Amino acid sequence: MTEQGARGPITSAELDTLLGRCALLLDADLPDRIERVAALERLKHAICAAQARETVAVAAGRRAEHQAAGLPRAQWGRGVSLEIALARGVSVHRGQQLLGLAQDLSTELPETLRAMERGEVDEWKATVVARETACLDANDRRAVDAELASDLGAMSIGQARARVVAMSQDIDAAAMVKRAAKAVTDRRVTLRPAPDTMSWLSAMLPVKDGVAVFAALQAEVKRVVARGDVRHQGQIMADVLVERVTGRSLAEGVPLSVQLVMTDRALLGDDTTAAHVPGFGPVPADIARGWIIAAFGQSGGSGHDRAARDAEAQQEEAPASPTQATPTGAQRFGAGRAEDMVRFRRLWTSPDRRDLVAMESTSRCFSGLLRQVIMLRDQRCTTPWCDAPVRHVDHTERSADGGATSYHFGRGTCVTCNLARESPGWRVDVTSRPDESHEITITTPTGHTYRSLAPPLLPRGQRVRGEPQERLDDEGPIPYGLPEDARPRAG
Repeated sequence: MTEQGARGPITSAELDTLLGRCALLLDADLPDRIERVAALERLKHAICAAQARETVAVAAGRRAEHQAAGLPRAQWGRGVSLEIALARGVSVHRGQQLLGLAQDLSTELPETLRAMERGEVDEWKATVVARETACLDANDRRAVDAELASDLGAMSIGQARARVVAMSQDIDAAAMVKRAAKAVTDRRVTLRPAPDTMSWLSAMLPVKDGVAVFAALQAEVKRVVARGDVRHQGQIMADVLVERVTGRSLAEGVPLSVQLVMTDRALLGDDTTAAHVPGFGPVPADIARGWIIAAFGQSGGSGHDRAARDAEAQQEEAPASPTQATPTGAQRFGAGRAEDMVRFRRLWTSPDRRDLVAMESTSRCFSGLLRQVIMLRDQRCTTPWCDAPVRHVDHTERSADGGATSYHFGRGTCVTCNLARESPGWRVDVTSRPDESHEITITTPTGHTYRSLAPPLLPRGQRVRGEPQERLDDEGPIPYGLPEDARPRAG
């Protein structure tokens, strides 16, 4: 790079060159390596600041385009957060956060942005400053920003948060009270998958309610331990929580409504192919069978044997098909018995058991079984890196433009991604044939393209016994839903 180029505005090509050079660091002694680590950290902070400025410029340019096109004011800038999310390889929710942070830094927290450009403050610390001053007006935020700037780089995250909160309370105590009152309206309960077929159940509660719930669980721990219970405190609290919320003891079992996808051999035999719970991921076959046995309320042998006999009888009555039948939940095992808690539905898949087969519909809306099957196929929002639950099932080609309401031309999305594609310049195309794994290509208003492949119906890497491994390990675009280091390619 020439001296003039180094002093002038940096281009995307020069950034790519810098990216390549980061992998070519020379050998050095330990002190020099520590200096490099520190320098690279400062560079990361400065790059985040540059990203913020570029993000604001993209948003302003897109709003100007929409205004010039005569769109309603409420639609100016729609879709920008999705563009930013795709460019940065994060979820659309994270894209919205990054867009909001960039706008706050550029307009109301300029000193924090300059500290980032100097490499003194990271993006998360800047986020804390923006979040804790959000209830203040623009002038008060700038006052906090100016007073904090000289010390922010030396503070920890906790110190920065405490300092900003204290300053905000001094400047506008009423705004802080109003913010706390509004936070109460945001109370909620969420459920997220955790490793080893566990889940995180979280509750966002007012402090007094959260403390009361925890104290009640701790009191129950003392009572149970006094009776000689051998479970540790965490186990007792978790079990009591389930019992009190569901109204049933764990010994009685809790009615479940889940879509559990298994092969017939994993359900009825000893095959180890993992099952799959949409929205949560793979579940070991032994555990999935145990869930079904527990739902029948029988001992391991009798419950399993009855399920096997009934399923085999129904399978003999069904028409033959070259594809695999995958039971998941609709035909009853008897009536008026505990077995009514378990229902089975067979899903017909491609020969390699990777994909569900196509369905057609004459309706303009995705509803009923067609909607369920598309949601089961896509599992999460089909926008790369989004990973949000499917809330809308939409046409890849708009229905108003003649798009077909079919299994092949439908896709599952979250609300934000579905609304974003309604802005000018967005396009979604199906780039696979009906007999192939479902793949779409998303084209943004700038012409950048992102490919998304539906994940396997059963977890990738689980081989059905007796089948060659290569049938399930074909090369192609990385499915969305994999970790972010396995990313779809952007054109």
